[in-house]
Amino acid sequence: MLSRYFSSTASETPPSTHPSSKDLEVDFAKCGKPPNTKRLAVAISSFLLVIAGFPVWWRTTEINRPALPTDRIHQLRAQIASHPIRLPVEFSIIIGGEVPVDVSGLCQAIREAGLKKLGRTPGSILPVVRVIRVDASGCSCTQNDEVLHDCPCPNESLLSDLAVGDFLEPQIGGALYEEAERLSLGGHGKSTMFVLQGGENVKVRVGAKRSSWMAVPINMSPQSKREKIVQVAGMLLGDFFADGNGISAESEGDKLPVSAASEVLLSFSLCNSDPSEGYWQWDFDRFEREWLSEVIDRLSPVLGAETESQVLYHTKTDVLPRHSKSSNSFFLAEEDLPFFVNNEWQLDSGRTVANNKESKSKGSRSLGPHVLHWMIFIPPPSFRPLKILQSSTNAYSIPSWGGVMILNKNCTSSQEDYPKTPRAQPLSDNDLANVASIFVAQFRGLLGLHETSGADIQGNEDVAVQSAGSAGFSEWEIDVLIRRKVASDVAAAIHSLSALDRLIAELPNLEMPDFIGHQVEESLTAIEMTLAAAYSFNYVSCAKTAATARQLAEEAFSHPSILAQLNFPDQHKVAMYLPFFMPVGTALLAIVGAEVKRFFKRKRAAAKWKDSHVKVE
Repeated sequence: MLSRYFSSTASETPPSTHPSSKDLEVDFAKCGKPPNTKRLAVAISSFLLVIAGFPVWWRTTEINRPALPTDRIHQLRAQIASHPIRLPVEFSIIIGGEVPVDVSGLCQAIREAGLKKLGRTPGSILPVVRVIRVDASGCSCTQNDEVLHDCPCPNESLLSDLAVGDFLEPQIGGALYEEAERLSLGGHGKSTMFVLQGGENVKVRVGAKRSSWMAVPINMSPQSKREKIVQVAGMLLGDFFADGNGISAESEGDKLPVSAASEVLLSFSLCNSDPSEGYWQWDFDRFEREWLSEVIDRLSPVLGAETESQVLYHTKTDVLPRHSKSSNSFFLAEEDLPFFVNNEWQLDSGRTVANNKESKSKGSRSLGPHVLHWMIFIPPPSFRPLKILQSSTNAYSIPSWGGVMILNKNCTSSQEDYPKTPRAQPLSDNDLANVASIFVAQFRGLLGLHETSGADIQGNEDVAVQSAGSAGFSEWEIDVLIRRKVASDVAAAIHSLSALDRLIAELPNLEMPDFIGHQVEESLTAIEMTLAAAYSFNYVSCAKTAATARQLAEEAFSHPSILAQLNFPDQHKVAMYLPFFMPVGTALLAIVGAEVKRFFKRKRAAAKWKDSHVKVE
């Protein structure tokens, strides 16, 4: 019944009297009225507005990156590859008048002997060899076998007095170096060798400064004297005064345990393994002032060093020392040394972390110093005395890490003096001096030098090197370190800049702040300054500019913004924005297409109506 009622009601509803839009279009078309372009214009203008805004949106998605000086980087890289940087070296041989030697061609022979030891570096600066002959009538001078008219003339009487004196006295080196300084033959990169006559055997001494002297026997023939002078001078030039200018200068400089900022932190730890019966302390401020400050000052042209200290307790090692009945002592074998230092010892002070946080707050990233640890380990009473086999100093060094020294100390006070509380005792001056000497020796070894500054070379008793004393490093050794470090810093700087340039070229959408571009510019300028100053004897300036170039290049390359995960390629943009723009774009294209289709359909209908009515009339 209900279905019959609704069906009858629906049949009685009158039809709608309002025509649809489709019927109106047909009516307008049949009347010959042309289509209206308003709707089509709105659709097309909307579409064009979106298309015009697309470049603006794409511009907003671009990242900021300054243009790098690619041409300068490539030019300097090619220049350094063909002409590796080498600092100049000048070697003056002063021969006394009582030594009958033919000096013709002597400069070239000495230089060839030195280059044979160093190895020829293509395009580098060759050492300058000068021979000065002194006699009663005056002096003559040749430089690279060319006669010099303006010749510095040494004091002939001084050479005669030294020839008859004790050749082994260290004061001779100071007197000869002062004479070289008076003649303007001293300074960074400039060294001298005085040839004297006396004694029965050939003797060679290398001073703590930049001077050396050689004694030849009177009974030796002139030709033998000349050959011996060439041999000794070539050895001194290649192994001492021009060392660091060889073909392996870059690799030797890379081994230096310093950071890219040319900084090192010397961390000293006094480790009391068992303080239950007493422990040891030290006055580190006095230790630094009296034993370390001179060493740090001597190394200042090469690196910047800072010190810190701490006293640790209960530093037990995992290595069990073995007992020797013959010596009634305990010992550590060579295979035990790599496991002697316990990882649980709190050796890191956290100082470098604090420096990094402070630098990051200022908007830059600090490279931080390279930390070198020196441990003075006092073994427990149950393992005293503790010795290291085949070690005269009872210490050993770890490459790029530091060194360990075992100090066997016994508390002098009896247990009745402090029955409840352990007593602290200071290290004696002898202990501190021993620690300082071992530190200097190990530090020299870590820097690539002989651990003993006054060691004989190659076991030859006729060639001896004077000790550098409390400074720890001879002046000519500082020149060696500067030459190695400058070559390493320049090569590392241009390598980092080239790597950054390749990274930027391969990742065009990698973000880079503006100050990184400024760092690259400053690094390139520092490299150019170093190359320009390399032809002078300003070693200190070259070392500073080379270190600055490397620091800026490393900071630019290792900045946190230069990371692979911050690279946004075009494919990433498409994948991110396509889900947003595709629905809108599809709807917009559909509307424009429908409006265009409607427009032309109506236009054709109107034209058809007109044609039909014109024919009827």
